[in-house]
Amino acid sequence: MKRLLIGIMLLACLVNGLQYSTRIKALGTDFAWLIPDYETDLYCNPQIFNKRMLGIAYDATSAQPLSIALSSNRIGVHANYWLEYEYELEPSYFGWHSIEDYSLYFQDLWMLRVKDEVWNLFNDGIINRYEWQNAQSYNNYVIKGLEYFIGSQTSFNIGKLNINLKIAAGFYERLEQQNLSEIYSQRVGMPSGRIRLFYTNASQPNKFTSWFVDFGGPITTAEIKSLPYSIYLDLRDHERELKYFANTFTTRIGWAKALPIADRSFAVIGLRNDFLYQPTWDFSTGNDLQAFTNSFRIPLAIEYLINKVYLRFGTKFFYNYKNLKESTDTGLVNGHISHSLNYSYSFGLGWQPNQYLSIDVNNYENLTDFDHWSIYVRYVF
Repeated sequence: MKRLLIGIMLLACLVNGLQYSTRIKALGTDFAWLIPDYETDLYCNPQIFNKRMLGIAYDATSAQPLSIALSSNRIGVHANYWLEYEYELEPSYFGWHSIEDYSLYFQDLWMLRVKDEVWNLFNDGIINRYEWQNAQSYNNYVIKGLEYFIGSQTSFNIGKLNINLKIAAGFYERLEQQNLSEIYSQRVGMPSGRIRLFYTNASQPNKFTSWFVDFGGPITTAEIKSLPYSIYLDLRDHERELKYFANTFTTRIGWAKALPIADRSFAVIGLRNDFLYQPTWDFSTGNDLQAFTNSFRIPLAIEYLINKVYLRFGTKFFYNYKNLKESTDTGLVNGHISHSLNYSYSFGLGWQPNQYLSIDVNNYENLTDFDHWSIYVRYVF
């Protein structure tokens, strides 16, 4: 047997969803868009784009650990392109057969300044292909998959209120072929979008109050994967369907208040609540399905400056609720309710020797294991 496994990193930038900086990961991702942070806030407020910078990161929690960020005054890109390829050749009863399997992951955010306005353009997708082939018997079997979102984003301010608009289109497909003949396929188109309202009242960098409200449908492949029910569950074989907002409604609410504890240092407390509702039905049984999920969190964090080193610590307490229902015209067939109450914490350091260079590191709960430390180095021109 001959086996070849290749992972190629073409260009990566701010992986792990392309939206959380190393600093926000250390303080807690529930504070994203609540604690002012340039890299993280770019994904919700394009108008703050104003830095020429180069960033290089290593993310210990990601399967694509190496990252880079690059931007000028008029254009910037945050992107992650990763190819995984596997080839296997081995003998069989009908002679030698081969297995070829590859997955291409890509995420990018382009920031474009047109006159005085900045627009964000984003792509998020996965392309899969698996092929089994026997050269002697001329048998060929292929499985293909596509998960893809493309969209644009802009924002504008009304006083201290920032309004963010995202419009996206999703394209999902999975099919099977045997000897070049299609034997199974399902395709889904998903027009979607989100609206967010942000408010920040900062009398000084370490004293602020902020909140946001966000609602709409899924606009990333990660959000589709996290849905309680598969988007293909209600489809027949060889069926195509258009699902607005993926037939899902989500809303997210966040609030945070920070108080100074020293010069350029603060302690912050927040509240977060995420709600999801997904109605669908199961084609195999004909039964109606409904999912309700809700996640309530209380995050806390401290950022403390000692000389030129920032100490960062974050923790959160969370309660998750899930309610799944299966019913027919005559009543409830099956139901499942689950609850979970838990906590987590994170830790990080930041060093800023001057106004141009900064280095951030973070860790999730494994402080003594250096394999779990992530690092981000940024240089502003």
